[in-house]
Amino acid sequence: MPGDAISKLAAGLSSQPRVSSALSLQAIESILRTLFWVSLKTEEHASLTCSVTFGSPSDFAMVKKYYRDQPSCVPFEQPIDFTIHNVAKLCRASDPSHSSIGICAQADRLVIWGFLDQQERLRSILTYEKSHASVTTGLFQVQIVGVGRLVVHCDLELIGELDGEVTNLQIDALRRGPLAAKFTASLQKRYESIRNSLLQSAYPQAVLRRERVYDQWRDVLRRVLYRAKEFRHGAAFILTIEGE
Repeated sequence: MPGDAISKLAAGLSSQPRVSSALSLQAIESILRTLFWVSLKTEEHASLTCSVTFGSPSDFAMVKKYYRDQPSCVPFEQPIDFTIHNVAKLCRASDPSHSSIGICAQADRLVIWGFLDQQERLRSILTYEKSHASVTTGLFQVQIVGVGRLVVHCDLELIGELDGEVTNLQIDALRRGPLAAKFTASLQKRYESIRNSLLQSAYPQAVLRRERVYDQWRDVLRRVLYRAKEFRHGAAFILTIEGE
């Protein structure tokens, strides 16, 4: 079992202020270890995948009361213990692209309180099909995406991925580093071209935010890369800077 990798991933999640104020590092590690073992199990001769969201059902119910397009809660009559066996059984009843298993802490123990549905909007945001509109994500989410593979998000931000023995903490190469510097120079040219077109159009007073233009182009590239990754056949892209 990749104990060091799980500890590193738990530390990355614990570094988020909202998470550290609600859960101890030991509790976070316990959640990740439980889900890692679930990922190694099978049900009806099929490997297991699921999404697990940490958050109180009362919090989700309150948000849903005022915003109809937010996830809905489907609570159990009584919470059940958060164990490898219980999560494995529930995986077959929860499609991770549409629902998530809800867990929270009660009286110093972790419990499964029910399901969250209407997760399509969240998935669309995470795959860059939609903009980062308001959506309730709970304290954090952990997805089992394959055997020994976990993906952790907090507030729509990718915290890290566990894939066998390797934990990849998120580095946004399109915002920081040498690749970002190359793209920024090209995006600046694109921004100036759009701005000049607006000045010569019937809408010279239109407000064009530079960072908005940058984000739209980054999201297009992320969406292409994400889709290529989902095919799971490997892919390579050659990107060139115009004029070089």
